[in-house]
Amino acid sequence: QNATNGYLIRYGSTFVLQVDPSAVLEEKFVKAKIDLSAYTFPGSKYPRMVDAVITDNKLFVAMQRLDGWATQQAYIAVIDLDTNTEIDTNTQQDGLKGIPLNATNTFTLVEHNGQLYAAGRGGYNSDTGGLDKIDASTYAVTSLIDENSFPQLIDFSDDDNSKNDSYYHVLDVAVVSDQLAYAALNIEIGYATIETKLVMINPTTKELTLLSQPDAINGKEISDINIDANERL
Repeated sequence: QNATNGYLIRYGSTFVLQVDPSAVLEEKFVKAKIDLSAYTFPGSKYPRMVDAVITDNKLFVAMQRLDGWATQQAYIAVIDLDTNTEIDTNTQQDGLKGIPLNATNTFTLVEHNGQLYAAGRGGYNSDTGGLDKIDASTYAVTSLIDENSFPQLIDFSDDDNSKNDSYYHVLDVAVVSDQLAYAALNIEIGYATIETKLVMINPTTKELTLLSQPDAINGKEISDINIDANERL
């Protein structure tokens, strides 16, 4: 958040740590703990926090909520940074206070211009990944990519990867503007990555276009994508 206040998420914990990045002594580093144990799926140990962003004085924490290898409803918890208390994003419903996502097994959370973009890997043996756009003010969720998008994006009719055991997973997202973003789609057989495809997205119209990839990255596994200050991917 600033030079003296930050938040540390941990995959194997039920607590977010509020920390002082400027601390020079260990006992001064942790300032408080924020309990998200309510999101732990029954039978598992942790809610599996994977990414977080700060916007509008709120901390958004993405959680996979895996049950072993099985995917369950993924959530984003919203924390008021003035009080370190969780905001109820839907007071009309009982249960968890956070934002339920369409895509499961969240991997990446990115904020741009008041919108959050959550890339979900989905199950390991199915085309269940996706990309959700979340309004940081209203908490409304819009699906930009889902399991129905994949056949439209990638045609393997002349490719050895067209067999039934090939699956697509959305692993990362990078946002340029309200009209342009990119997503990284892993193509996997079993747990082995065959290659990664890059997709251009218009987050406003939901239009998807498969990017013509240069030879330098064509057929390769891509682990991370970002946009720099000069709007280069």
